[in-house]
Amino acid sequence: MILNTLKNSLNGMSTKFALIVLLVFSLPGYSNDYEHKDKRTKNGFTKTLHFVVAEDQTRFSFDESPVFEDGTPKAGNAFITHGYIYKKGFFNKYDEGVDDQGQPVRPDLVIGEWTCRGNFVGEGMYTKTGPWVISSQSFDFYDKPGYHKNQDRVFGKRMVTTEGYELVDVNKLVIRPITGGTGRYNTARGEHRQISLGLGQFFNIRAKHTLKIKRM
Repeated sequence: MILNTLKNSLNGMSTKFALIVLLVFSLPGYSNDYEHKDKRTKNGFTKTLHFVVAEDQTRFSFDESPVFEDGTPKAGNAFITHGYIYKKGFFNKYDEGVDDQGQPVRPDLVIGEWTCRGNFVGEGMYTKTGPWVISSQSFDFYDKPGYHKNQDRVFGKRMVTTEGYELVDVNKLVIRPITGGTGRYNTARGEHRQISLGLGQFFNIRAKHTLKIKRM
């Protein structure tokens, strides 16, 4: 539609000049804003990212105390875990994001890696509803899709960090603040919206994420 409008407005121009203008407006730099749902405002620049995360269950670990009698974490227990980022809609096609060894089921579709650390709150692992952890999350996006275990890359080159509660409830929204970032997101602020999709076959966390990033 944009190109058609431009064509109609260029009828009185020379053919050579018209082609130059059309070429400039066809370049990726002019279409990316719309394709990536970017929005410019007088106070900054907003970008919305949609994706999902599949936890690597083999890399979830928690402190030796405090724990319940069965060894599961109580409120106050510290933990850390790791996982893989896929594009929005991945779980519409695939039931699992990782295998029984915690490796991505589709490494070619991995677009980044996720690390989460924090503390259990509420009733710890026995929390039935509401917040069960408060955490810091780091989303480290690749330059291009594709994961392999020993890949050579610059870690943290394009990262967004967030802070806040996580809910034990499935399909319920929680909103967290974006606390910062690196690279193109080095002045990032905004909202992180997270919805749990429940546990996978290997008791790994799966979640849907939306980052509404405001860059100043």
